[in-house]
Amino acid sequence: MPVNLKQLAAELQLSTATVSLALRDNPIVAEKTRKKVQALAAERNYIKSNLGMALQSKKSRIIGYLIDGVTKTFYNEVLQGAGEAALEQGYGLLVGLVSKDDKAANLRQANLLLEKDVDALIVSEHNGVIAPYLKSFEMRKKPVVYCTCEAPRPHFSVTSNDFLGGELAVKTLAEFGHKKILVNANSMNKQRHEGNLSAARAAGIDTVDFKRTSDILRLLKRYSEITAIAAYHDTEACDIMFELKRAGYRIPQDISIIGYDDLPICSRPEFMLTTIAQQRSMLGYRAVMLSLDLIEKRNEPFGNIVLDPSVVLRESVARPGKRRAR
Repeated sequence: MPVNLKQLAAELQLSTATVSLALRDNPIVAEKTRKKVQALAAERNYIKSNLGMALQSKKSRIIGYLIDGVTKTFYNEVLQGAGEAALEQGYGLLVGLVSKDDKAANLRQANLLLEKDVDALIVSEHNGVIAPYLKSFEMRKKPVVYCTCEAPRPHFSVTSNDFLGGELAVKTLAEFGHKKILVNANSMNKQRHEGNLSAARAAGIDTVDFKRTSDILRLLKRYSEITAIAAYHDTEACDIMFELKRAGYRIPQDISIIGYDDLPICSRPEFMLTTIAQQRSMLGYRAVMLSLDLIEKRNEPFGNIVLDPSVVLRESVARPGKRRAR
């Protein structure tokens, strides 16, 4: 069973101050005593407590993270990056879930982080549900950083360049020779859709908007000249691919599909999805590092961080062929 500083000192018959100095290898303590203390600490599974240091520095060395769900692979990797950055910098990460359907639970989560006296707060949610509780963090001068979503003033954000990503998706289809395509007009991310339309205008491509996967087959029958689809994200792209194959379409011979995010599912043999890759882990990593910059007031002036996406070519996009009649 792990022991604390007081128990170590009692067993060694030394003062807690001497043991603390010895554990930090301070030369003020005789080398023989330092080695004796350190050996017993290792043997007894001594776990260092940061409480005293936290009281002195007025820092908990904990960063709070409120997120609207971790069931998606995308956010798992964002959290992975955040955790790695916190670990590197000697901080802990305390994660809480928020929901647009449970205001009482959101308040409890926010209050819990305040009770733990987190040094900063990172927010990943797109419904504005945490906004009413930010005042409490602001009053305590806790930095707030938004990750994967734009921040309301006066806070900062770490986001992906969705406009560029939307452009890259359509530009890729244009480079393969597609002239009329379906694009997702999802209201969750207008910048991505605007990027789609910007690239389409530049390349002279006609676009038709869709909002649901269930619209796809109807639109393909209505517009026989459509040869490609730009999905909102990879999961949607894979769902579309499944539905099209079930309806007798060949991918990419009849219809090309490009996704967004570059989730692990994209490289599975049954999909091999061409997609736009976001720097998922780096989003979380940079959010933590920006939080620490704000805590320590380093690297000023501060500003929003925008990470560029990139194209990952696989097998779901090809030059348009003659679509078989349906």
